[in-house]
Amino acid sequence: MHVSDEPNLGAGVRSAHPIRRSVPAATTPQGIQRIPLGLRYMAGSALFFSLMTVFVKLAGRTIPTMEIVFARSVFMVGATYLLLRRAGVSPLGNNRGLLLARGVIGVTALSLFYWAIPRIPLGDATALFYITPIWTAVAAAFILRERTAGRVIAGMVVSLVGVALIAKPSLLFGDGLVGLDPLAVAATVAASICSGLVYTIVRKLRETDAPNVIIFYLSVVGVVGALPFLGNWVMPHDLEWGWLLGAGVTTLFGQLFLTHGLHHEQAGRALSVGYLQVVFAFVWGLLVFGNVPDGWSLGGAVLIVGSVLLIARQRR
Repeated sequence: MHVSDEPNLGAGVRSAHPIRRSVPAATTPQGIQRIPLGLRYMAGSALFFSLMTVFVKLAGRTIPTMEIVFARSVFMVGATYLLLRRAGVSPLGNNRGLLLARGVIGVTALSLFYWAIPRIPLGDATALFYITPIWTAVAAAFILRERTAGRVIAGMVVSLVGVALIAKPSLLFGDGLVGLDPLAVAATVAASICSGLVYTIVRKLRETDAPNVIIFYLSVVGVVGALPFLGNWVMPHDLEWGWLLGAGVTTLFGQLFLTHGLHHEQAGRALSVGYLQVVFAFVWGLLVFGNVPDGWSLGGAVLIVGSVLLIARQRR
């Protein structure tokens, strides 16, 4: 979902068993050993997903958005199909109608987010996208008939204030501050809303289908959905091939680390560590793209992350 696909998906039914010791104890620094294994996996997942957004932003300078979606989806189709075969799981799935719906909405979210990433600073885009758990709670209230607690409503209000601080619309801030591209902000928030709906659908699909089947459908729909937009194909050159490959590889490793992290840790605490991706995004934005966040953006990011962690603590 980030941008990860979704924070509760991973490598498949049989392939999701944890690697009990990813690094030999003799070579692991004592300080790192004191950190629970699941949290280490989640930190690694956040790092890989943040690198994925870097590759997408680099590729998006010259490569059309749907071409990036196509390349990423082709890579993930191959990777997830191999994992499913290794696990002995059919890629066709059981609840095919809901799987297809999840794929269509997921690809819509992916395309909107990929389109927005090259147009606004990386840290701002990541923080805006991470409102997703709030939309998930809202969607669950309508679709799954779950009770919406007061914390969810309060979290939504605080997050929207955070969005305003990051976007800095002239209607609220006047012309003294340079706001973000409003279309890119709208696309990121729309992607976040779609992802919230996707996560709710995924919760239903967990009753019938393996995690990698769900990711496989997303990837296949991504390939098919991108095809009509490839009329103006831009042939990648030199480093552009590396950016596209990097987006696919980092997505795959982010998913694998995420799977093991969620296996070892409670979901609430694990996903809280996943918010390191917002921190990583601001760091990469500064080091790679020279984006220096102002106090308004940092304050907005703190409000968004804090409000979502409040909800995660309640739903743990």
